[in-house]
Amino acid sequence: MDSVKKNAAGTVQNSAARWSKSSATPSNQPMSANFFRGLAALRFVALLVMCALPSLTRAQSLINVDFGAGATSAKVGFAATGQATNDFWNRYRHYEPKFLPDMPLVTDGRLDGLKFADGTPSRAAVTVTNAPGVWGNATGDAMFDSYIFAPNGSNLVVTLTGLDTGSYHFYLYGHAAADVSAEQNPLFTLHSTTNHFGPLTASGAAGWSAGQPWRERAQFVVFRDVLVSAGEPVTIEVAPGAGGIAVLNGLQILSRGTSPPRLVTTDKSPAFAGATNILFREIRYDGKLGATDARFGVSVEAESRSTNELSALLFEGDLALLTPKLPS
Repeated sequence: MDSVKKNAAGTVQNSAARWSKSSATPSNQPMSANFFRGLAALRFVALLVMCALPSLTRAQSLINVDFGAGATSAKVGFAATGQATNDFWNRYRHYEPKFLPDMPLVTDGRLDGLKFADGTPSRAAVTVTNAPGVWGNATGDAMFDSYIFAPNGSNLVVTLTGLDTGSYHFYLYGHAAADVSAEQNPLFTLHSTTNHFGPLTASGAAGWSAGQPWRERAQFVVFRDVLVSAGEPVTIEVAPGAGGIAVLNGLQILSRGTSPPRLVTTDKSPAFAGATNILFREIRYDGKLGATDARFGVSVEAESRSTNELSALLFEGDLALLTPKLPS
């Protein structure tokens, strides 16, 4: 791109100089072909810059999903995060326009072509498994006031597909106010390839209503800096909390930028089952055998790009003490 710009600029300057010398008799001195080639090159450069703008503006994106009943969501604008006061919310539902007692229960479903917060279409889709129930709250927030739920103390599962490669924050809302049953605040666990996050839960913050500030771990939980690979699904498990029912009100998927830099390593350490996004660079240990025990000092050099709580197994197995061969 730089070489094209330099050559194009140089051609225009030279052509302009030749044209200025012959400007007294333009009818007898046609424009140099280099001048038109220079303009064409500049137009080409401008076209490349204009074509690059859409990908730059999509570097950070937001998808909002409201779970409930009916074809469209009444929710508009911000929740715990957002881009503008008119943000669009996708409506995931099993029933239209609402659930009626004589309707057959629908446990599973899929919504393709999720729209970004600005209303433009995406390739992302959401699938929900084991959530035939739908009910509501009375907080005044349209997203928080509807939810889907799983039956008989079981889990519901949300699967996201079609997300671009990148790093994401996932905001999850799950709360049902106490009525004939207890208040419901479920446990969320997120899986992306071999990385596992959670479980996390929110307190529910009794008495919260629209207009009050959103508070993390009160009305929502967030999994930050989750790496997503193209073609790989993201799975969210919603399990019952202390109240005994798994509920889901809303979901926000905030992109932190697509195609993050890849870590380049020179070691060829074999992969192992139960891998996480903790990268162990070096592990050193030294054992000391005492009269009644064995003690080990361990030095670990590890790296993680996540801000969530993580754990990984360091050592597993048995310690064998062999009887030394004594001289006869």
